[in-house]
Amino acid sequence: MDLTRDAAAQALRDIEHAGTASRELYGYQFGGAYLIVWGLIWLVCGSLGDFLPGFARTIWSTGNIVGIAASIWLTFRLPKSNDRRYLWRGLGLMGILVFFWVAVGWVLDPTPARKLLAFSGLLTGTAYLIVGLWAGTRYLWCGVAVVGLSLIGHAFMTSHYQLWFAVACGGALILGGWWMRRA
Repeated sequence: MDLTRDAAAQALRDIEHAGTASRELYGYQFGGAYLIVWGLIWLVCGSLGDFLPGFARTIWSTGNIVGIAASIWLTFRLPKSNDRRYLWRGLGLMGILVFFWVAVGWVLDPTPARKLLAFSGLLTGTAYLIVGLWAGTRYLWCGVAVVGLSLIGHAFMTSHYQLWFAVACGGALILGGWWMRRA
């Protein structure tokens, strides 16, 4: 069988496409676990914070510490590429976002908790939008959902915003993580 130049070029394009699709699906498997963990953290902390408003700051601080520890554990536990740069980039991104979130909370203190919670949703959703530009459209859709739900709740929920945030945004992360893991 003779292989023409065009057929060889098409075969190379097909191989490249398969590799790209494989990397994207692998990234969904890896990233979906983080969305589920943080969706559960938001669901629990937002619900408890709504029912125990006097303890909301403590609940969220504890939840964030648990979420960060779980994320670090996942980073070292989940199968990953042999390229350690991705591991350190992921941890670096998470560290930068946590630092930025804490710094904004400190600078804007005493901003009402409702606004800081909305900011958390916007920051997280924006991070997923940015990641989605490189890692795949499912991240983009998760980012759109979290940003949109954060803004809708902030605009229309006059009471029980933490509960809204817990169910809507936490639920969006859980469903998004499940959707990614099913890819």
